[in-house]
Amino acid sequence: MNQVPETVTGTLSLMPSTATEVAKFSKLLIEGVKTGEINPLQLVVQLHALTKVYEEVREEIEENVLKEADKFPERVIERYGARVEKCEVGTKYQYATSKDIEWERLDSEFRTIERKRKEREEFLRALKEPMTAVNEETGEVFKIMPPFKTSKAGFKIYLTNSK
Repeated sequence: MNQVPETVTGTLSLMPSTATEVAKFSKLLIEGVKTGEINPLQLVVQLHALTKVYEEVREEIEENVLKEADKFPERVIERYGARVEKCEVGTKYQYATSKDIEWERLDSEFRTIERKRKEREEFLRALKEPMTAVNEETGEVFKIMPPFKTSKAGFKIYLTNSK
């Protein structure tokens, strides 16, 4: 008899939590889609929803996780089929605060070149057919080709409040 858990803890206990369990569960889902037992659209929507759950929950409980991890003296905690490592993440440097004249000059040059490049890319995207141009510095005549465009079929998922 299949019983649906009545608590969030009961539901979590059904989820894979080790690398082996994840691999096995993933394989079963893939096989279910390939054999037609599982609707691929429904599955991808549910998986997308789970990633949203992960993102929202992780952000809200990060402080709780760090507090719990601090109860362990070791840097690497092996529990629940995983290795949790306490570490610094997302280190960022604010170079503009250094007041380094050379960095400020390079940053200004970079921003100017980046802006010019984006403008040129917009121009090239607007080309519908080859165009002849002249290099004003050398007088060389050359042909500008529209950029080659590639794309890949895919999908996006937006969760709504209806079924």
